[in-house]
Amino acid sequence: MLRRSVVAAVLLLGSAVPAPAALIITTVTAGSEYRPDGPAYLTGYDSTETLTVERHGNLARASTDVGVNRIYAAGDDPDTGSAGANSLWGANFRVGDSLDGSGRVQVSFDVRIQGSMTPDIGWPSEAAGEFGYQLGAIRGRVDTFAMNDSGDGNYSFGVERPLPGGTERIGLSDQSYVRQLSTATQNMTITRQDGYYESWIELLPGSGQIPQLIQVRYYPDRMEQLIHGQWQSRPYASQNTYAQLEASYHMDHAKVCGSYYGCAPGAVDQLLTVRFDVAANSEFFVYGLMSLEELEGGIVDFGRAAVISGITVGNSSYFTSEAPGLIQMADGRYNFASAIAASAAVPEPASWAMMIAGFGLVGGALRRRGTLAFA
Repeated sequence: MLRRSVVAAVLLLGSAVPAPAALIITTVTAGSEYRPDGPAYLTGYDSTETLTVERHGNLARASTDVGVNRIYAAGDDPDTGSAGANSLWGANFRVGDSLDGSGRVQVSFDVRIQGSMTPDIGWPSEAAGEFGYQLGAIRGRVDTFAMNDSGDGNYSFGVERPLPGGTERIGLSDQSYVRQLSTATQNMTITRQDGYYESWIELLPGSGQIPQLIQVRYYPDRMEQLIHGQWQSRPYASQNTYAQLEASYHMDHAKVCGSYYGCAPGAVDQLLTVRFDVAANSEFFVYGLMSLEELEGGIVDFGRAAVISGITVGNSSYFTSEAPGLIQMADGRYNFASAIAASAAVPEPASWAMMIAGFGLVGGALRRRGTLAFA
């Protein structure tokens, strides 16, 4: 308990934490902004077990394994606060030589996500809070993740990588990108915008030039510099081109919901796929993130999980992961033992549909008891 309390206190300020071979994060929060008896929110964080938090009738539970995301939350009433949960896994992978001599290897990840949302209190469009799931891939290996708690029970997640003279940060929650570099002569910050990258270069006194701030945008076919308040086109004359920066960003990602108000009430049963190609003998990082914020009423039940159903790897001499339990299945695809076990517990669509009618009653009972068992 002491260890978890210390970790949670650090995360309130935001942190960067070295990741193990497989990155596993589970967070839950439940509470009220309106009741004076004790802390407004109770928050839990762990990387190895299922967490449950209950506060003023708001219940949240989450667990994570490699290739598996589960959350359950029940919001009591919009006047008593909200519940939230996050489940994030990530792992580094490596491919070998390309057997066709192309120097490229094709990879695809399939994930099946099943669950339901049954809002019953609060504004209909907001009762489900802000729910989303995304599956994504990033070029290169990842050794550090960043996690920030805003203080009101809402989390954001990202990964960080060292660069000569700086760092590179890629947001998992919001798909953001920030590269910061510092030398004796200049400080540079690069961010990803819609269709281009934008950099701010601060020339320092030691640069031999007049100290100033230079603003540049990198497009696929050109770069532009802000001069006297106007953007003027320039030929590429920098080590940072659009293609080079894009090579550090997401290769592909797919999502369910994720809009500001989440999904409409009802059942969710979808198959998501991310497809990309990587250089032979290279590494990449894949993650699955399920997140729910500010559930003020009703039940969001994804205890049946988002689970990897298969990983397809073409024309590679080998395929490995730093995460444990990766095996090759009879159909030639790969998967993790944890995901295979979770898939065996997920009902088929017909069975799932029959269960939906009982979610309201079952969820109500669980909220009163404060327990939920994940299959």
